Amino acid sequence: MARFTKTQLGREEIAARKMAFDRPTRNLLLIIDPSRDGEDWLQMVHGAEAGALAALEEAGLIERAQAPAASAAAPARSSRSERGEDSVLRPPGETSLDETALYERLNGVVKAQLGLVQGLRMTLAIEQADGHEALCAVARQVIATVREHRGEAAAASASWTLGFEA
Repeated sequence: MARFTKTQLGREEIAARKMAFDRPTRNLLLIIDPSRDGEDWLQMVHGAEAGALAALEEAGLIERAQAPAASAAAPARSSRSERGEDSVLRPPGETSLDETALYERLNGVVKAQLGLVQGLRMTLAIEQADGHEALCAVARQVIATVREHRGEAAAASASWTLGFEA
């Protein structure tokens, strides 16, 4: 089955809740991303039926992902010069990622590192974040939560994955 990703309209719908969907379909919209195929997500959401994916796609809230998602846990490392950062130093606590990349990697870290309850809480925070600065604040919260639940090594990995200096 196909993999799906949220559209901008889908992210806006999560915050606005304007469309009338049943709870399982809305939960599916909240958690869906390209890390798994649609069938896997349907099985994870209690009460979600196969028509939920079609309904979300027809409403323009999700779309078929272009390519399989890369693992957020092991992004390819590149040197500072390869990333064009030789002369640009960021203040501590700032990420090197743009808003779209940070959004995608945050969702990957949450799914890979946190359990269902903490993961759902953080996913909600990601979806409610408005802009790059708000996503950075959520990223710092995710790193702290990973540190608390998985330890310092996992937090360091999450921090690096999210584009923060070590």
